[in-house]
Amino acid sequence: MTGKKKKPLMDHDPLEWVDDETGDSTAVIEAAEPMSETKIDDVSIVENSMNTIILEESEKLDRVAELQEALLQLLEKSGDIKINASAVKVIDAAALQLLVLFFQKAVKQGQAVTIVEPSESFGEATRLLGLSDLFEI
Repeated sequence: MTGKKKKPLMDHDPLEWVDDETGDSTAVIEAAEPMSETKIDDVSIVENSMNTIILEESEKLDRVAELQEALLQLLEKSGDIKINASAVKVIDAAALQLLVLFFQKAVKQGQAVTIVEPSESFGEATRLLGLSDLFEI
C-alpha cells in the first residue's frame, strides 16, 4: 500500500458559516409571486418580496457548495424565503443537513423559511431522516 493521501471531495467546510447556537426552526407558510430570476451556477434564485430558491433534480454532496452559496445570498436579503423542492428527484443527507442549518440560521435572523411544492422524493427523504416536522411537510 502506498502512502498517497486521498484527495478530499471538498476543500472547505460548507457548514462553516453556521453559528454554534441554534434558534427556533419553525417555518411559516406564505405565498408570493416571483418578479425576476437569477442563476448562481446551477441554482435558481427568484427575487421578489419573498425570495425563492428552486432546488435542482439532484441535490447531493457534489452540489452542496453551490447550494450553500445561493442560500447565503438569501440570508443577506431581507424578507421571508421560499424553497421550491418540486423538481427534486434525489437528495442526500448532506444537502438536507445544509437546509436544516439554513432554516435555523434564517429563523434566528427573523426570516421565515417555507418549503413549497415538495416532490415525493423530497418528502420521503425528510420523513426517513425525521425532518418532516421541521420542514412542515
